[in-house]
Amino acid sequence: MQLAAMASTSAAAPSGGIVPARLGFLAIFNPSLGMTDETVDDQIVYYSSVTTQASKRRRSRTRPIESISQEERNERLRQIGLAQGMASFSRDFSNGASVDVIDTETSKVIMHELEAGWWILASIDLSKAPLPPRLPTKNDRRQEERFEHSTKEMKPAALLLRDLLRAHSQFLLHHDSSLGALFVRCRRAKFVALLGRYWDLFLSTWNVMLHGNPARSVFGGINLAASGELGVGVGEEDRGSGERDVLEGLPGRVEGLVDLVVSKFGTDLASEDPKQADKGQDQPWLGTGREPDAVDGAIFLGTGALSSKSLRDVTHWMEDLYTWGEHAYGVFQCPTSIRRNKARHVSHGSHDIKSKAAEPRTGTAAASSSPPPPKEAPAQSPPRKEAEDGKLDRMLNYMKLGYGSYWTIYGTGSAESSASEPTKVLAEQATAKSDEQSQAHPSKEPSARLPADESVGYYLIGLKGDIEERSRGDLEAAAAESNSEAESNSRTVLRTVHVELESDTATDRAEAGIAEGTAHSTGARAPSRATGSMLASYCSRDCSKTEKLRAVVYVNRPLIFALFFRLHTDSLAWDALYRSLHGQLAPLMKPLLASTKYRPEKPDASGSSNSIYNLVWDPLTLTLHSTIPNIPELVRSDCWSRADAVNTHLHLLSIHLATQSCPGDLERTQKTNRGWWLVWTRLLSRPEVRSNLPVIYEASASHSPSPSPSSDAGRSKRGGDDDGKGLPPVAKEVFLIRRASDHSSFRGSVDEGGGGGGGADAARRLAQGIGVDTRRYIEELLSFL
Repeated sequence: MQLAAMASTSAAAPSGGIVPARLGFLAIFNPSLGMTDETVDDQIVYYSSVTTQASKRRRSRTRPIESISQEERNERLRQIGLAQGMASFSRDFSNGASVDVIDTETSKVIMHELEAGWWILASIDLSKAPLPPRLPTKNDRRQEERFEHSTKEMKPAALLLRDLLRAHSQFLLHHDSSLGALFVRCRRAKFVALLGRYWDLFLSTWNVMLHGNPARSVFGGINLAASGELGVGVGEEDRGSGERDVLEGLPGRVEGLVDLVVSKFGTDLASEDPKQADKGQDQPWLGTGREPDAVDGAIFLGTGALSSKSLRDVTHWMEDLYTWGEHAYGVFQCPTSIRRNKARHVSHGSHDIKSKAAEPRTGTAAASSSPPPPKEAPAQSPPRKEAEDGKLDRMLNYMKLGYGSYWTIYGTGSAESSASEPTKVLAEQATAKSDEQSQAHPSKEPSARLPADESVGYYLIGLKGDIEERSRGDLEAAAAESNSEAESNSRTVLRTVHVELESDTATDRAEAGIAEGTAHSTGARAPSRATGSMLASYCSRDCSKTEKLRAVVYVNRPLIFALFFRLHTDSLAWDALYRSLHGQLAPLMKPLLASTKYRPEKPDASGSSNSIYNLVWDPLTLTLHSTIPNIPELVRSDCWSRADAVNTHLHLLSIHLATQSCPGDLERTQKTNRGWWLVWTRLLSRPEVRSNLPVIYEASASHSPSPSPSSDAGRSKRGGDDDGKGLPPVAKEVFLIRRASDHSSFRGSVDEGGGGGGGADAARRLAQGIGVDTRRYIEELLSFL
């Protein structure tokens, strides 16, 4: 549902410049937290805007609208009150559905109820382009700046809402089953602090312009790699059935392991251009800010212990791990901790600057800003007294266990300049070693601690230190050597996630989201007709199935392994467990890389099947397989130009959104104004047909024209009633994309290949639209996936 209004304000743009669309403000509130005039401020638990981005550190942790001017406070409360009023008003004439999108002259407002009583409100300022100034009049010679507001290359409302829902699911993955449960378990101060830290990080990287692969993102599902999932059984060895057997057997061989997920991103160094092989070591793979490509995604979705919703959240988190590396949420800093890192104390000396720039960057410090202090280090050292008697000085040293002369707490800078000569030698050796490490493995940022060779496996979350298996003699030698660097640097980083486990004994609950423990309790709100089916996969979690698990992330380019253990697994504190896992996963890399090179065959399309891109969405398993390329960052890529990519993705999003409100539609065909044919098909399951492949349901099928105003031609096919009553459940949704045969670039490529077939053949392909029998093509396509 959309409403149009003509009242909004936006930040002023610099003179003569184009301001792209950006976030105006975002708020999370719960009306039940402030029912009176004195407590109305407590409704808002998070608020961020363009004007408050620079003052985030000074914001109150308990009340987001505290320590601000009265005018700003009234403006925020007015925005929240207006949103509540429009939501309440819209339910009166839409069968309980509240408004989701509000289009104004200068902004687009997204409003959605995340859970029962918990709302999110986001306002996006449209792009601003300056207009020529008007001629001054005699009475007023001032020339006011004029701007034109546009939604060009901006994400549509459906995709913006998807981004917010995905962010909300990621927050719950690391904290609790629902916002209501987290609010009851934590105090308000900590609850607000957790929301602030997560959403501040999300908004700092949120891009409201079209980028990446919008066609995949709008479904919000589990993105599969181009090779698909690993094969099953005999006859699919080329698809990795042997590796699947090994991965499925890990939960039975490893103590406490519940399930694991494997995803592939990018390429390995061996498959890259040989000319760039030598440069591969200098080009990082993890945490570069790059988004997953169309061929990236999951290749192993576990053994079935995790529910489809939790698998979706886990795979999305793994995509964030690939994009941001150790700076992704839940890696560098513990999500449940709200402590602020204290500034380091730099010791005074001749090598202060040099030692600060050349801190040791071994794998032991990958998840903490500073190494852990000794276990039994005293908080404060007793003052060292100058004594004339050497015996008394020696006795004090014994009492302090050598503190201040032979060892110190990291960062305290209390080591005496008059330390013994062996201590000076050891300090100089440690400084020289850190200098060599910093020169051998330079990094752009001081916090980058990833290993130089990313093809060697290591733990992003788990054991920090040496993970190679060592013989018994090496272990005994390391235990005998008290100053062993490998043993002293070895430590373990643990993270907790909240996931749904599939259990036959779990009690089934209604899908109506009930925030446990909150004072506000409402029934399930009816979603809007335009977004009801689209948001079905983001319904509330089943608290009876939600369980806390320990997450361990193992990385070996180009694969990421996410392993989940029982919460109280004693072996997670042992280095031997992580080394054993490394010993079992590392040998699988070579066969897994060979299996992921598999590509499903494409149906025969008159010798030009490679020119057809497809997208297959399974709403039952929440899996999505797509070959539609991303929007290129540059003007043109090998697949298509940026203008063609943006235009085609916008048409795909338009068709997807339009068909959500028309469950009776089964097929739509459309040609864009840039010469691309789009075919959308909805496949319904027949209960009486026992087959693995869904079939097209043809109850009272009829053709009716449905031209699109932004396309050259279009037609739709309907089955049954328009409201979808009585239709079987949706089994698949398929998109097919192909360059039109009458396009100049298509004719040139056909003529060069000698497969044109003359004007009669071109006319025949043009008459057939996309040029293939879509029913037969889709059935063959599904058989290959």
